[in-house]
Amino acid sequence: MLFGFNLNDLFLFPFQDSESRKHFLIGCLIYLAGFVIPILPWLVARGYVAILIRQILNGEKPHLVPWQDWENLLKDGARLFGVRLVYASPLLLLMIPLFLSFFSFSFFPILFQHSDRHMLGTIYLLLVFACAGILFLMMPLSLAVGLIVPAAEIHMIAKEDFAAGFQVKDWWPIFKRNWGGFVVAWQSSMPSRLCCPSACKSCSSLLS
Repeated sequence: MLFGFNLNDLFLFPFQDSESRKHFLIGCLIYLAGFVIPILPWLVARGYVAILIRQILNGEKPHLVPWQDWENLLKDGARLFGVRLVYASPLLLLMIPLFLSFFSFSFFPILFQHSDRHMLGTIYLLLVFACAGILFLMMPLSLAVGLIVPAAEIHMIAKEDFAAGFQVKDWWPIFKRNWGGFVVAWQSSMPSRLCCPSACKSCSSLLS
């Protein structure tokens, strides 16, 4: 049991019957299509995750439903992506100078042969310390984003309003009182978010 919910219901519901396995396989294929068609299939898959979270929020057992109402799936997926993108934007901004610094390191062996080695050595050390500082800053920031984003996304799904994901003063007291419910609601979507080639293969064997 996890916060009053049966673990089998949370983790094994995509495989409970042939119909569920079929929907899970479709989800895997849609997810894989995102490697061919950029972004759009992943937004649809994220929208399907919103359906599972709503089931938990409504007190239902999580269960896979037919893939339909594509417009709403895309809309919900875009909202989830938008909330995550906004909260993760500080991390993304920190990654830009980090990648630029890593990219510049590849030119130093050439520059050392044709420029002032002392000056380049100083610049090199400054870049190393800057990268270390950025990485050190990103670790707690990543942890904070990882804790905040699921609660914000679930609140947005519950209110069906994009702005609700940023109404921290509204969802934070609810999260503190019933954080277990947020955990269960988010955990229920894990099987569908773990779609990958190996999952597709296993699902295909279950259907045969």
